[in-house]
Amino acid sequence: MKIQDSKNVVTGNNEVNGSFHVGDNFYKSAEYKDFLEKIEDLEELVATAKTDAKRLKYSQRLNDEREKLEAFKREVIALAELFDRIALDNQRLQRAKAHFEAGEYKEARAVLDAEQLTTELDALLAKKNRITQLLRDKADEFLILARLTAINLELDNRFEQTCTYFEQSLQAQENYDNLFAYAVFLQKHNQNNKATPYYVKALDIVRELVLQDEPTYLPNVAVTLNNLGLLQVAQNEYVKAEQSYDEALEIIRALAEVNPQAYFPNVAMTLNNLANLQYTKNEYVKAEQSYGEALKIYRDLGEVNPQTFLPDVATTLNNLANLQRAKNEYVNAEQSYGEALKIKRALAAVNPQTFLPKVAMTLINISIYYLQKKQDAEQAFQYVDEAIDYLLPLQHIGYIQNYLKSAFWVLDKLGIDKEKYLQSKTNSRSNLQGSVQAYKVLHQVAGRVCRAAKCCRSLVRVFARLQTVRAIWRRCLTKLYFMHQFASIYYLASSATIC
Repeated sequence: MKIQDSKNVVTGNNEVNGSFHVGDNFYKSAEYKDFLEKIEDLEELVATAKTDAKRLKYSQRLNDEREKLEAFKREVIALAELFDRIALDNQRLQRAKAHFEAGEYKEARAVLDAEQLTTELDALLAKKNRITQLLRDKADEFLILARLTAINLELDNRFEQTCTYFEQSLQAQENYDNLFAYAVFLQKHNQNNKATPYYVKALDIVRELVLQDEPTYLPNVAVTLNNLGLLQVAQNEYVKAEQSYDEALEIIRALAEVNPQAYFPNVAMTLNNLANLQYTKNEYVKAEQSYGEALKIYRDLGEVNPQTFLPDVATTLNNLANLQRAKNEYVNAEQSYGEALKIKRALAAVNPQTFLPKVAMTLINISIYYLQKKQDAEQAFQYVDEAIDYLLPLQHIGYIQNYLKSAFWVLDKLGIDKEKYLQSKTNSRSNLQGSVQAYKVLHQVAGRVCRAAKCCRSLVRVFARLQTVRAIWRRCLTKLYFMHQFASIYYLASSATIC
């Protein structure tokens, strides 16, 4: 499931998917450079930390900064698309856009001075019947200001202030752009009940535009229906949600016949969302058909553009495996989970910050499968234990906490005490540190023996000392090998963040 024009939203253990149109001006901004400096400083602190506690503390701060950076980039990309879409009919918006394109977001916000805009808005409301176009301009200005505020991540009351500017934009004039943008913003912040009426109003407006012979708005109808369907599922309005998905799918299929490259990804995304709903309703036959069609589309797209669409292949395989598990199709479920896990591991090797949590999610699903369907406690523990290793360093992140709840549920069903288990994880990290210290000692001893051997005058004594050196280095290499096996896993887990 996906809220378009927003970060992906995960519900339970099923995944969401979709793609963004990319803007590129964020790298020019002072905010972006500040993020990079903070991340670089924290990476150095993590690398030089002398204790596990400090390393964990710095890793958590590093993950937070990386997450903020990715959120910042997503908002800038969405705002770039908004600037391209709206008419810049006044100099203020033109100057704001110029500053924005130069990466000068603070200056762009300063151009759209909130106090001045509010004063002008009050005056315009008194003359609404005569200045409709000016109110539209004011709506656009507050909309841009709202989006600029949404990317001001240092603002303590960012959500409240952004809502205020959105509402002032709507107060000036309700149109599809500000209704839809506000609904998306609210949905991203789990304000589903508040978002629904804005989607409904946006849908009414865009349907009217299509009826007025504006077919270019058909994709907007499909997008709005998809997002509304997600809200309706969250509110347990399954009949309405299915109607929304079906209508969106009908529109997007027709568009894909004319322009398959542009719209087939949307077909697959909507099919995946519909299949998730059908799975929730226990309509397994329909869900399998929908997942199957979505998977075929994503596989075809992945052959041409694997970097973009392989994550969607893994997402759909994970969701399909959940369905096959529910249907007791053990062989098929294992194959689907296995392929999804293989893809995600490969993706995590390149981008652990983004994909290690997704690896962990699939590992938890597999552990539940072995626990419930195969009654194989050993395999269930093996998978959930690996998942927890990846998730513990990220446990301060909201959705990671949901993953950990599922993992701890598996531990409980296996009869494992969570507190003792977590203590054993802490001890393991301490043992790793001890192994590092032991290796350093052995290395120092070996060095002394080498130096002593060089100084020895007797060939017999030299040979004996060299034999001692050889034995010591064997112990060093053996200790290093086992340290490396554990440290590789620990490093991957401790360096992962979510994008």
